[in-house]
Amino acid sequence: MEKFAEKLASATPARQRAMLGNVHTLVGSNQLEKLEKYYRLLTNFDFMVAKVQHPYFGVQR
Repeated sequence: MEKFAEKLASATPARQRAMLGNVHTLVGSNQLEKLEKYYRLLTNFDFMVAKVQHPYFGVQR
């Protein structure tokens, strides 16, 4: 899902925090579809790497 990485890279820092910190901004309203999108997002390697490497969300002591 390289689209996520591209979308994240072109976003402002505030939008990046919203994209990485609030899953509701990425997931639709339909319950079944929402669950599938949420699963795809949380198992997306690009999302995991971006979240770990982001200074606001990165690995903490």
